[in-house]
Amino acid sequence: MTTGRLCLFVILVTVAALACDSGDEDQGQGSNGSVDASADVRSEAGPGDATPTDGSSNDDLTPSQDTTKDTAALDGEDFDPEVVWVDEAYALIWQRVAPEARMSVEEAIAYCEENQGGLPGLGWRLPNISELRTLVRGCPATAPDGLCGLTESCTDFEACWSTDCWSTCTLGDGPGGCYREPALKSDSCSAAWSSDSVDDQMGRYWYLNFRRAGLHHDIPDVESEVRCVRWLQ
Repeated sequence: MTTGRLCLFVILVTVAALACDSGDEDQGQGSNGSVDASADVRSEAGPGDATPTDGSSNDDLTPSQDTTKDTAALDGEDFDPEVVWVDEAYALIWQRVAPEARMSVEEAIAYCEENQGGLPGLGWRLPNISELRTLVRGCPATAPDGLCGLTESCTDFEACWSTDCWSTCTLGDGPGGCYREPALKSDSCSAAWSSDSVDDQMGRYWYLNFRRAGLHHDIPDVESEVRCVRWLQ
């Protein structure tokens, strides 16, 4: 090969090498563009839908600021100790201060379900007899799991009620004179209506008398204390 042809060959090889380097650089920019597009897609998804890039799971993602703020606001409303009492053991929220007016069963049910007391949250209702028993303090027989067999699922007088439901604790001898959770306030320590009717005593409803921690029934027109409840959500 002559010197002139050799120089021309070297020049052509050099130009080809430079062209290959330029093409590889363009491909690199294209890959970067693809990654950026993927990032844009991930940013449009919700935090729980984002795919982690470091091998971690979505469980490691922290809540958004808005979610934290909403939760805090809800907690502050539902757990106001001046308005409600929270029983975490039974997942219940109770009306802390009973209304002054005594009510019939029909009035009591309407008062709670319509939230006439202006309590925070939804789902307020008149408690069943099992829920009322969770408020008993100092009288084991009528506290939950006590000897008294009367519960929400067993409301028949003959089959479920016994003297253990009424006469095991002395009248007015409870803590402070009342066998009721002390966080709940009332003008008296009297009987409170439940929402459970008596299966074999037509038209009668169960109540809990906190002065003796006793459970018994009466006609629904009798006016008694009302204490609303809802589930802890």
